[in-house]
Amino acid sequence: MIHVIAVITAKPGKREAILQVFRANVPAVRAEKGCMEYGAAVDAENALPVQTRWGPDTFLAMEKWDSVDALKAHAAAPHMAAYGARTKEMIASRVIHILAPTWKHPGVALPGPSEKEAENGKLLLVKSTTCIARHPLT
Repeated sequence: MIHVIAVITAKPGKREAILQVFRANVPAVRAEKGCMEYGAAVDAENALPVQTRWGPDTFLAMEKWDSVDALKAHAAAPHMAAYGARTKEMIASRVIHILAPTWKHPGVALPGPSEKEAENGKLLLVKSTTCIARHPLT
């Protein structure tokens, strides 16, 4: 699995225009083979005091792909070329971070359901890059 965090800073006052084009492109991206998650986020209002804000012109595109090959295909997709062409004059900067989850590294084991939980099928095991949680399905 591959994670992508793209920090996109718009030219002053252009963030919403870029986000409109981004939102219109989301269905095509989510339909791509290997796309597990794709969306944008901006600073949360009234968040914790420790928050460091990105500012009014920046948003983050957060993506999750099942492989590097899927990410490469995404980057080469015609709808991404069209998105780039429509937004390039509005973007001040773009920084892309491509990340691998730490749980994939040797020596880190993910817990599975117990034998009893697996037998009765009443457990949802939720795995993410930040936590692993067991949720009983009762």
